[in-house]
Amino acid sequence: MEIALKIANKIKVNERFSAYIVIPMWPEGDLTSVPTQRILFWQNKTMQMMYDIIYKALEEVGLEKTYVPQDYLNFFCLGNREAADGTDASCGSPAANTPQVILLFLKHFL
Repeated sequence: MEIALKIANKIKVNERFSAYIVIPMWPEGDLTSVPTQRILFWQNKTMQMMYDIIYKALEEVGLEKTYVPQDYLNFFCLGNREAADGTDASCGSPAANTPQVILLFLKHFL
């Protein structure tokens, strides 16, 4: 919440500010368990809320047609890719360890 509010304040005073947030690709535990699914659900809701705060700030200053929230806030999941045989495919290959961006678009951003 604090990060989104900081970005919104910077937008309102016409200062450039960007945040890049790194999150785990998957929470620990069984991905099908109720607690893990709850974590993923609330993580998604938090990201939506943050983008919504930024979009509203852009609307307040009339920049919603010039910029999108992803110009100010991005979430990344870092991870190693595994080869089909289960070995780590990123060894010796920097391109295989490239961050994957989570693209989250709310309906009114499309």
